[in-house]
Amino acid sequence: MSLEDKQNAYDFKKIQSGEKLWKIAEFYNEAVFRIPMNKQAEYHSDAGGNTYVYYWNYPGKNKEMGAYHGIEIPFVLNNLKESPDIGDEVNIDFANEVQDMWVNFARTGNPSTTKNAWEKYNSDTRKTMILGEEIKMEEDYKSEQRELIEPLLKYYINGNFLQMSYDVFQVYKISAVAISSLVIIGLILRKIKKII
Repeated sequence: MSLEDKQNAYDFKKIQSGEKLWKIAEFYNEAVFRIPMNKQAEYHSDAGGNTYVYYWNYPGKNKEMGAYHGIEIPFVLNNLKESPDIGDEVNIDFANEVQDMWVNFARTGNPSTTKNAWEKYNSDTRKTMILGEEIKMEEDYKSEQRELIEPLLKYYINGNFLQMSYDVFQVYKISAVAISSLVIIGLILRKIKKII
């Protein structure tokens, strides 16, 4: 990475709150999922496509985990009771509104409902529907994060562990276990060879 791009990654980490692990998770959420998806939405919109973008912010049962990838599926498919991730404290009005949005999009190509107008996404306004405790449209949601991550897309960050640094505790631990295993296997083979 160039020094400027490294600075962007560092600045991104500085604006995050919470523990280091959550800061890293947010970096990968942005670099692997949200910002590339927004870029695709821009291209689709610029080419004349009807483009709608949402940001899911409604958490599941585990509030500490927040709203993680895929948590919206039980809401959209109306199988809230079957999903172990949802819990019993679901806002049914919210769930019904989300289902209406998806049905409207499937029927008409526009997810707007009588309660919530969903504006199209484009590269100028970047209108995004925020789906959380409150449903609202927001322009260029998390713009500061987008501006720091967008220049890094050229590195094709994909979350594959092969791209990550080998200078981490888990790598040392795995290496130690692998080397120990090889030493033990070597000792066992030596003993077997002596017996034969």
